[in-house]
Amino acid sequence: MPDQENELAMGNRPGRKTIRLEERQVLRTTSSRKIRFGKTMEQVGKHVGMRRAASLGRCVFYDVFHALCAQGDGYIMAWRRFNLLGTYWFANWVMLQELDAELQPRTRPRVLGPGEDPRLFRFRGRLYVLSWLLDWKARDTRVFLYDISNGRRIPLTLVGGAFRGKNWIPFEYDCELYFLHSLDPLGCLRCDLVTGRCFWVFHNAPELLPRYRWCDGASPIGMRRGGTPGLRVGDQWVMGFGHETAPANSDCSHHIPFLWLLDMSARRVHFFDVENTARQGIVDPTSWHVHGSEIRMVAACSEGMWNFHQRFEAKIYALAGGFAMLSELTGYSLALRPDSF
Repeated sequence: MPDQENELAMGNRPGRKTIRLEERQVLRTTSSRKIRFGKTMEQVGKHVGMRRAASLGRCVFYDVFHALCAQGDGYIMAWRRFNLLGTYWFANWVMLQELDAELQPRTRPRVLGPGEDPRLFRFRGRLYVLSWLLDWKARDTRVFLYDISNGRRIPLTLVGGAFRGKNWIPFEYDCELYFLHSLDPLGCLRCDLVTGRCFWVFHNAPELLPRYRWCDGASPIGMRRGGTPGLRVGDQWVMGFGHETAPANSDCSHHIPFLWLLDMSARRVHFFDVENTARQGIVDPTSWHVHGSEIRMVAACSEGMWNFHQRFEAKIYALAGGFAMLSELTGYSLALRPDSF
């Protein structure tokens, strides 16, 4: 790998290259129209009781944040179903559906449980969903996992305190489960899946941890935030996509994707800015996978923030040049390891 860190920080800035995304398709989902729970209402009732579920049955919901993970000869898809006016935990639900190789439905959607913005990932061959909900009293979040095989919910606790936040990035490395708590500054957790306890492995700016708090403008968490789970692409390399919130002095309804490459040996992360060819307001990466020779990223796209009626879409992009381009830029041979999917 080149010594100059700037050679890795390729982006759409003067004198630097860009990594280009090419739109492949729009997932055929219900995300662009208002929906109701319908036949899944009984599943909702198992979590909140049928009386409360009946009140939700009169609400209008939207589907956003679709994520894909390969399963057999097809995929499993997770997404968030939410009510625009809902401020309570039961206004946000994680949904699941099986798709075939052509991304067409094999099964009906089903309710996994309450949660927002699901990250769908595989650990030791087993499928999990990472999700979270706001905890208004604590002015923080509740972060948890769902084991898809049995629906078990595993609350996650951060040993040593500190702000939990959201946008954690799950990944498997040497048969251990890790989360990137933040990318900027870089902080990494190791999770004991039996107890749900998460321990700090490293943090590049530990003196800032006491300042992590509810988003009030004073938190030191940077503009670059999590998106997709990470997948291992080399001996010490883990790769994923995140989103960068537009600077405070510009339109804050813009989320721009980027690619990150984590060196677990050196405990450093390198960023590659990605050209947003769609130029939409919000492009939030949710998952990535390899399709043939292509690196494909799935993203939740909309014109603006999600608190008003608009068109929500799930789009699939291909990274131009794929692993050959990334290997040329970094000087290392990168490819998705067989144990990463």
